[in-house]
Amino acid sequence: MIRLAIFLFTLLVMISCKKNSNTIQELEIGIYKGTFTVDYDGKKQSASDIEVVFNIDNTYTSTGNRNPRVPAGGSGTYIIKDNTVLFDDKNPWTTEFDPGLVLNGEYFSTYKDKKLILKKTIKYNNSRTIYEYNLTKQ
Repeated sequence: MIRLAIFLFTLLVMISCKKNSNTIQELEIGIYKGTFTVDYDGKKQSASDIEVVFNIDNTYTSTGNRNPRVPAGGSGTYIIKDNTVLFDDKNPWTTEFDPGLVLNGEYFSTYKDKKLILKKTIKYNNSRTIYEYNLTKQ
């Protein structure tokens, strides 16, 4: 009876420690293509043909649209930590547009079946802005 209890306890611990398959521990380097959407409290703007490249030396580049800068692009370094990717853009930017459109800062991420979703939410006063990349590994 004690052996059965120990076996069941061990089995329960193993099942509860199952790793979430959507957790990013290491991002596959290469080219990711897809769409970008920004949602300003229900007013959405989007762009297709967006490309984000992740390099072996933990650097990245992201395409942007020149006008109206949705998204603006960006390049620099990145770090993966749990379910987030921390982007550190290295470019100087002017201030005539929303700086959240630059691929920079902390993004919640999911990765499954070569599909990468990067999402960042900014809350300010009573407003909320969501920046989201839906990308597929090429």
